[in-house]
Amino acid sequence: MCFSLAFSTVFQAFLTTFLIDSGYKPPIRNMDELIASGIKFAYPPEFSFTFENGDETEGSKIQRNHVNCPSYEVCNYWAMHEKNASVLMVDITVEEN
Repeated sequence: MCFSLAFSTVFQAFLTTFLIDSGYKPPIRNMDELIASGIKFAYPPEFSFTFENGDETEGSKIQRNHVNCPSYEVCNYWAMHEKNASVLMVDITVEEN
């Protein structure tokens, strides 16, 4: 009886944790993972020179997933609150946020 109760409890706990999605997504660490994730890449028009001077294939992949945003503040809002875009940021800006 005790074995049955213990086994049932362990099985129920395992089943519950297996069926519930934790929602954890590993962070994106490089450009290849960003492109593969399908997340839109938002940057204001003044940053377009970054991808024009880069590798052709990577630049074209970024341009396919590019979303126009009118200003840097709007891009940051989309990334922080809407969570529907990635934003190109300068290192100092990342540390401030």
